[in-house]
Amino acid sequence: TKDLPPADKGNLTEAWHLGRKVPDAKAHVEALVKRSDGDNAGKIEKRVIDAVDGATAVEVKSGAGEIDQGQLGAYLDMVLGNIEPGAKAPQIKKLRYVFTDPEGAKANLARFAAVMSDKNLVGLVSVDVYQKGGRMVTVSSAAQARAVLLSLSEG
Repeated sequence: TKDLPPADKGNLTEAWHLGRKVPDAKAHVEALVKRSDGDNAGKIEKRVIDAVDGATAVEVKSGAGEIDQGQLGAYLDMVLGNIEPGAKAPQIKKLRYVFTDPEGAKANLARFAAVMSDKNLVGLVSVDVYQKGGRMVTVSSAAQARAVLLSLSEG
């Protein structure tokens, strides 16, 4: 997918990952999130979650760069219960980011190590990293995030 435009690459890798790993997840779920930080602190944002698998929000990233910190903040607000009530509101208890490009994981794992160290988020955030050759590794602690980051930096 490396030669595809970013939007096409994102759509294709998202469909591929969800179809392989979470085929029963609901795709493109809307949520109204009360933001706790950033430019929209105290305001309600409408967000579209790539997929919801049970009570887990799944966000698939195919790029090599840093993720949008506002998006990550909105997801963390969801996990902490800042979703506006309503008939369509998903009950998000956990967050899983998926990096289909190892360079994307490399650009973001230090941030996720910090998030996973937050006492309010321990055990609620995980990251799946597709490594060169297609092997996927799941990171669910700050120590694992730092170890995978080191392995990606060395390789």
